[in-house]
Amino acid sequence: TIVPKTNRNIKLGQASSLSHVDKLKINRLYQCAVKDD
Repeated sequence: TIVPKTNRNIKLGQASSLSHVDKLKINRLYQCAVKDD
């Protein structure tokens, strides 16, 4: 389970995986480098 650092009420993901937008938000939140898939 992935839980956001700042707002735990934000829902992440879909039924089976994270969406592209979720991945971007997580990368931005944790200041990760962005890679093209």
